[in-house]
Amino acid sequence: ICNRMKKIVLAVFMAAMALSLSAQINFREGGFAEALEAAKSENKLVFMDCYTTWCGPCKMMVQDVFSREDGGQFMNTHFVNVKLDMEKGEGRELAKKYQVKVYPTFLILNEDGEVIHKMVGGMKAEEFLQNVQNGIGEHSLYSYEKRYVNGERDPQFVYSYIETLARAFMKERMEEVLHEYWGTLTDQEKSGKENWMLVKRFVKNPSLPEYKYLLEYKKDFDAAVSKDSVDRKIYDDLFPL
Repeated sequence: ICNRMKKIVLAVFMAAMALSLSAQINFREGGFAEALEAAKSENKLVFMDCYTTWCGPCKMMVQDVFSREDGGQFMNTHFVNVKLDMEKGEGRELAKKYQVKVYPTFLILNEDGEVIHKMVGGMKAEEFLQNVQNGIGEHSLYSYEKRYVNGERDPQFVYSYIETLARAFMKERMEEVLHEYWGTLTDQEKSGKENWMLVKRFVKNPSLPEYKYLLEYKKDFDAAVSKDSVDRKIYDDLFPL
Protein backbone atom coordinates (compact mmCIF):
# COMPACT_ATOMS: atom_id res chain seq x y z
CA ILE A 1 0.00 0.00 0.00
CA CYS A 2 2.83 2.31 0.94
CA ASN A 3 4.53 1.88 -2.47
CA ARG A 4 1.21 2.35 -4.26
CA MET A 5 0.55 5.57 -2.34
CA LYS A 6 4.03 6.82 -3.21
CA LYS A 7 3.39 6.14 -6.89
CA ILE A 8 0.05 7.95 -6.73
CA VAL A 9 1.58 10.95 -4.98
CA LEU A 10 4.43 11.01 -7.50
CA ALA A 11 1.99 10.82 -10.42
CA VAL A 12 -0.11 13.68 -9.00
CA PHE A 13 3.03 15.73 -8.44
CA MET A 14 4.27 15.16 -12.00
CA ALA A 15 0.83 16.05 -13.40
CA ALA A 16 0.77 19.22 -11.35
CA MET A 17 4.25 20.14 -12.58
CA ALA A 18 3.22 19.57 -16.19
CA LEU A 19 0.10 21.67 -15.71
CA SER A 20 2.17 24.43 -14.13
CA LEU A 21 4.58 24.47 -17.08
CA SER A 22 1.77 24.54 -19.63
CA ALA A 23 0.19 27.47 -17.82
CA GLN A 24 3.09 29.80 -18.52
CA ILE A 25 5.42 30.62 -21.38
CA ASN A 26 7.91 27.81 -21.76
CA PHE A 27 11.29 29.38 -22.50
CA ARG A 28 13.61 26.78 -24.00
CA GLU A 29 17.07 26.03 -22.69
CA GLY A 30 19.99 26.50 -25.05
CA GLY A 31 21.07 29.35 -27.27
CA PHE A 32 19.90 31.18 -30.35
CA ALA A 33 21.01 28.57 -32.89
CA GLU A 34 19.18 25.85 -30.97
CA ALA A 35 16.00 27.96 -31.00
CA LEU A 36 16.18 28.36 -34.79
CA GLU A 37 16.74 24.64 -35.25
CA ALA A 38 13.77 23.84 -33.00
CA ALA A 39 11.62 26.29 -34.97
CA LYS A 40 12.51 24.49 -38.20
CA SER A 41 11.77 21.04 -36.84
CA GLU A 42 8.52 22.09 -35.13
CA ASN A 43 7.34 24.45 -37.92
CA LYS A 44 7.05 27.39 -35.54
CA LEU A 45 8.27 30.96 -35.29
CA VAL A 46 10.82 32.09 -32.69
CA PHE A 47 9.83 34.49 -29.93
CA MET A 48 12.90 36.06 -28.35
CA ASP A 49 12.78 38.02 -25.10
CA CYS A 50 15.76 40.40 -25.18
CA TYR A 51 16.38 41.43 -21.59
CA THR A 52 18.98 42.62 -19.08
CA THR A 53 19.33 41.75 -15.41
CA TRP A 54 18.90 45.37 -14.29
CA CYS A 55 15.75 46.08 -16.34
CA GLY A 56 12.68 46.62 -14.12
CA PRO A 57 10.06 46.22 -16.88
CA CYS A 58 11.80 42.97 -17.93
CA LYS A 59 11.24 41.55 -14.45
CA MET A 60 7.64 42.78 -14.46
CA MET A 61 6.96 40.92 -17.70
CA VAL A 62 8.31 37.68 -16.20
CA GLN A 63 6.22 38.02 -13.07
CA ASP A 64 2.95 39.44 -14.41
CA VAL A 65 2.75 38.46 -18.08
CA PHE A 66 4.85 35.43 -18.98
CA SER A 67 3.40 33.50 -16.03
CA ARG A 68 -0.21 33.73 -17.23
CA GLU A 69 -2.03 30.69 -18.55
CA ASP A 70 -3.82 32.40 -21.46
CA GLY A 71 -0.60 33.83 -22.83
CA GLY A 72 1.37 30.68 -22.11
CA GLN A 73 -0.95 28.45 -24.09
CA PHE A 74 -0.86 30.71 -27.14
CA MET A 75 2.89 31.32 -27.04
CA ASN A 76 3.83 27.68 -26.52
CA THR A 77 1.56 26.62 -29.38
CA HIS A 78 2.89 29.07 -31.96
CA PHE A 79 6.49 29.78 -30.93
CA VAL A 80 9.78 28.39 -29.81
CA ASN A 81 10.34 30.81 -26.91
CA VAL A 82 13.83 31.84 -25.85
CA LYS A 83 15.24 34.38 -23.38
CA LEU A 84 18.64 35.97 -23.89
CA ASP A 85 20.53 38.49 -21.77
CA MET A 86 21.69 41.14 -24.22
CA GLU A 87 24.73 41.96 -22.11
CA LYS A 88 26.14 38.45 -21.82
CA GLY A 89 27.55 35.85 -24.21
CA GLU A 90 25.93 35.70 -27.64
CA GLY A 91 23.39 38.29 -26.50
CA ARG A 92 25.91 41.06 -27.19
CA GLU A 93 26.23 40.16 -30.86
CA LEU A 94 22.49 39.59 -31.24
CA ALA A 95 21.81 43.04 -29.75
CA LYS A 96 23.99 44.56 -32.47
CA LYS A 97 22.54 42.41 -35.23
CA TYR A 98 18.92 43.23 -34.39
CA GLN A 99 19.62 46.80 -33.18
CA VAL A 100 18.24 46.16 -29.71
CA LYS A 101 18.73 49.38 -27.76
CA VAL A 102 15.73 49.49 -25.40
CA TYR A 103 14.65 46.88 -22.86
CA PRO A 104 12.72 44.77 -22.93
CA THR A 105 12.63 44.20 -26.67
CA PHE A 106 10.63 41.28 -28.07
CA LEU A 107 11.46 39.84 -31.47
CA ILE A 108 9.38 37.49 -33.60
CA LEU A 109 11.67 35.72 -36.05
CA ASN A 110 11.23 33.13 -38.76
CA GLU A 111 13.32 29.95 -38.83
CA ASP A 112 16.07 31.78 -40.72
CA GLY A 113 16.36 34.46 -38.05
CA GLU A 114 14.67 37.17 -40.13
CA VAL A 115 12.58 39.72 -38.24
CA ILE A 116 8.84 39.30 -38.67
CA HIS A 117 7.90 41.73 -35.92
CA LYS A 118 9.46 43.78 -33.14
CA MET A 119 7.90 45.08 -29.92
CA VAL A 120 9.49 47.30 -27.30
CA GLY A 121 8.77 48.00 -23.64
CA GLY A 122 6.84 46.49 -20.78
CA MET A 123 3.09 46.08 -21.22
CA LYS A 124 0.06 44.46 -19.65
CA ALA A 125 -0.80 40.86 -20.46
CA GLU A 126 -3.76 41.66 -22.74
CA GLU A 127 -1.77 44.26 -24.68
CA PHE A 128 1.18 41.89 -25.01
CA LEU A 129 -0.92 39.06 -26.38
CA GLN A 130 -2.71 41.39 -28.82
CA ASN A 131 0.60 42.79 -30.05
CA VAL A 132 2.00 39.29 -30.56
CA GLN A 133 -1.10 38.27 -32.51
CA ASN A 134 -0.77 41.41 -34.63
CA GLY A 135 2.88 40.56 -35.13
CA ILE A 136 2.15 37.29 -36.90
CA GLY A 137 -0.63 38.67 -39.07
CA GLU A 138 -1.34 41.51 -41.46
CA HIS A 139 -0.16 44.13 -38.95
CA SER A 140 3.36 42.75 -38.64
CA LEU A 141 6.40 44.76 -39.67
CA TYR A 142 7.12 42.09 -42.28
CA SER A 143 3.65 42.46 -43.79
CA TYR A 144 3.76 46.27 -43.76
CA GLU A 145 7.22 46.33 -45.34
CA LYS A 146 6.14 43.95 -48.08
CA ARG A 147 3.08 46.05 -48.90
CA TYR A 148 5.13 49.25 -48.86
CA VAL A 149 7.82 47.83 -51.15
CA ASN A 150 5.07 46.67 -53.51
CA GLY A 151 3.93 50.28 -53.88
CA GLU A 152 1.01 50.70 -51.48
CA ARG A 153 0.74 54.35 -50.46
CA ASP A 154 -2.75 54.79 -49.01
CA PRO A 155 -2.47 57.48 -46.27
CA GLN A 156 -3.99 55.29 -43.55
CA PHE A 157 -1.69 52.39 -44.44
CA VAL A 158 1.42 54.59 -44.42
CA TYR A 159 0.36 56.05 -41.08
CA SER A 160 -0.07 52.55 -39.59
CA TYR A 161 3.28 51.42 -40.96
CA ILE A 162 5.12 54.45 -39.60
CA GLU A 163 3.35 54.08 -36.24
CA THR A 164 4.47 50.42 -36.05
CA LEU A 165 8.05 51.41 -36.88
CA ALA A 166 7.94 54.10 -34.18
CA ARG A 167 6.67 51.65 -31.58
CA ALA A 168 9.52 49.31 -32.50
CA PHE A 169 12.03 52.17 -32.00
CA MET A 170 13.14 51.82 -35.64
CA LYS A 171 13.72 55.55 -36.06
CA GLU A 172 15.92 55.44 -39.15
CA ARG A 173 13.51 53.32 -41.16
CA MET A 174 10.56 55.37 -39.89
CA GLU A 175 12.12 58.63 -41.12
CA GLU A 176 13.13 57.00 -44.40
CA VAL A 177 9.54 55.90 -45.09
CA LEU A 178 8.23 59.32 -44.04
CA HIS A 179 10.61 61.14 -46.41
CA GLU A 180 9.85 58.79 -49.31
CA TYR A 181 6.11 59.08 -48.82
CA TRP A 182 6.24 62.85 -48.44
CA GLY A 183 8.07 63.11 -51.75
CA THR A 184 5.18 61.41 -53.58
CA LEU A 185 2.55 63.92 -52.37
CA THR A 186 1.26 67.02 -54.08
CA ASP A 187 1.19 70.30 -52.12
CA GLN A 188 -2.55 69.88 -51.65
CA GLU A 189 -2.11 66.36 -50.27
CA LYS A 190 0.70 67.39 -47.92
CA SER A 191 -1.48 69.94 -46.15
CA GLY A 192 -4.67 67.91 -46.48
CA LYS A 193 -6.72 66.45 -43.66
CA GLU A 194 -5.91 62.84 -44.64
CA ASN A 195 -2.22 63.30 -43.79
CA TRP A 196 -2.63 65.55 -40.75
CA MET A 197 -2.29 62.77 -38.16
CA LEU A 198 0.96 61.70 -39.79
CA VAL A 199 2.30 65.25 -39.58
CA LYS A 200 0.96 65.78 -36.07
CA ARG A 201 2.50 62.66 -34.56
CA PHE A 202 5.67 62.02 -36.51
CA VAL A 203 6.87 65.34 -37.94
CA LYS A 204 8.33 66.79 -34.74
CA ASN A 205 11.88 67.83 -35.55
CA PRO A 206 11.94 71.47 -36.78
CA SER A 207 15.02 70.71 -38.88
CA LEU A 208 13.15 68.17 -41.02
CA PRO A 209 12.06 69.35 -44.48
CA GLU A 210 8.51 68.19 -43.65
CA TYR A 211 8.48 70.51 -40.63
CA LYS A 212 9.80 73.41 -42.65
CA TYR A 213 6.98 72.78 -45.10
CA LEU A 214 4.48 72.85 -42.22
CA LEU A 215 5.74 76.25 -41.10
CA GLU A 216 5.90 77.68 -44.62
CA TYR A 217 2.39 76.56 -45.54
CA LYS A 218 0.83 76.85 -42.10
CA LYS A 219 -2.21 78.67 -43.44
CA ASP A 220 -3.05 75.70 -45.66
CA PHE A 221 -2.88 73.37 -42.67
CA ASP A 222 -4.98 75.83 -40.64
CA ALA A 223 -7.67 75.71 -43.30
CA ALA A 224 -7.60 71.92 -43.48
CA VAL A 225 -7.75 71.04 -39.75
CA SER A 226 -8.13 74.30 -37.75
CA LYS A 227 -5.70 76.98 -36.63
CA ASP A 228 -5.95 75.88 -32.98
CA SER A 229 -4.84 72.33 -33.78
CA VAL A 230 -1.85 73.48 -35.80
CA ASP A 231 -0.84 76.08 -33.21
CA ARG A 232 -1.05 73.50 -30.43
CA LYS A 233 1.10 71.03 -32.35
CA ILE A 234 3.81 73.61 -33.05
CA TYR A 235 3.78 74.85 -29.46
CA ASP A 236 4.07 71.30 -28.06
CA ASP A 237 6.95 70.55 -30.41
CA LEU A 238 8.90 73.69 -29.58
CA PHE A 239 8.16 73.63 -25.84
CA PRO A 240 7.85 69.97 -24.82
CA LEU A 241 7.02 69.20 -21.20
